[in-house]
Amino acid sequence: MRRIAFCWTGLNVLGGLLGDAFFAIGVREVARDPRHFLKRSIMPNPIEVRFVSMNMTPEIGSNDWLVAVRIVPDGRDGPKVYGRTLKAGEVDPDVPVIFDPDAGEELHFRPGSVQITIQDVDRMAKSGPDGYATISNTVWTWLSVGAPPAPTLFRFLLSASRRLDTAHSLYTQVELALGSFSGPHAHQREQAFAALGFCELLCVALGRQ
Repeated sequence: MRRIAFCWTGLNVLGGLLGDAFFAIGVREVARDPRHFLKRSIMPNPIEVRFVSMNMTPEIGSNDWLVAVRIVPDGRDGPKVYGRTLKAGEVDPDVPVIFDPDAGEELHFRPGSVQITIQDVDRMAKSGPDGYATISNTVWTWLSVGAPPAPTLFRFLLSASRRLDTAHSLYTQVELALGSFSGPHAHQREQAFAALGFCELLCVALGRQ
């Protein structure tokens, strides 16, 4: 997998426009012949594209992506090959966008064809055994992608998100302590005190304004 970075003005983010945003497309050679990469210093052809990512910098190879979204074929017009993101509720056809620069083909995106929603950002958060998925990174990423909010609102929302995530983490510690009583009575008291301590920290995390 390789990455191409480019700058695109006018990303559609829930109907709003974002200014100059750095994007990258993940590409994979259809032939999947590793010797092909050793012989060429340019991109392999044809090129298979499945995702487009939004990044913080234009540096190729940097670990700086904010969110990646699936793109699918959206028709073609002569040498122009079009791609788009999935529509709301659309089933992923699992088909890549393929174009061949050696044949004069170019990848294009029509205005408004690439859309990023908060659901796309939230998919990066993996649920734990109890079904809870952290929200701090989702909130931070979404606030960084769209039009920037007022600094006070940004800090408030991010602080509330961290407290909720921390409260859940502490709650799991409480459950673990209360559900594993064993050993001598003195040891069980230590477990009970530990559970109370986690409860106190949980209340502090949720109670701060």
